[in-house]
Amino acid sequence: MKKLITIILLLLTSISNAQIENTKNDTKPREEIVSAPMLICSTEERDKWFAILPTFKKFEGSLVKTYFRTLKLNIGQCSKEDVLVFTFTDGKKIRISANNEKNCDGIVEITFPLNSIDVAFLETKTLSNIRYINGNDFVSFVYFSKPEDCNYFVNTFDNYKR
Repeated sequence: MKKLITIILLLLTSISNAQIENTKNDTKPREEIVSAPMLICSTEERDKWFAILPTFKKFEGSLVKTYFRTLKLNIGQCSKEDVLVFTFTDGKKIRISANNEKNCDGIVEITFPLNSIDVAFLETKTLSNIRYINGNDFVSFVYFSKPEDCNYFVNTFDNYKR
């Protein structure tokens, strides 16, 4: 089971790091989608987890959309209304809701769109924990950030937002 999860995560990471170009010649505008490395949030036993993949959509070099693609396993039933709650070391919190429909087949991928306020918090504040809440049955899982993950979003936005 661990090998299957690892293979799926590696496959998703390699696919998501590809850049998409809509140009066949230099006269059309260029659109690209760039993803940062995944933040994997799991229990020690790896039986319950979620992974966050920050993704940036750029048009001719300018950032036009930022969103998180997430994968989850064993955090409630399949839901299209899941919520991520980020708590920072200064006590402030932000809540980001998913708004999409997904097919359920064990491992579920959900997209969380970010607005400018979400991005402003994530790119400037040190992370304390992340709570993933299932939108159907409200089962949740809290990931307490490790010292190497506290500045994950600050560093990611600094590197990929340009």
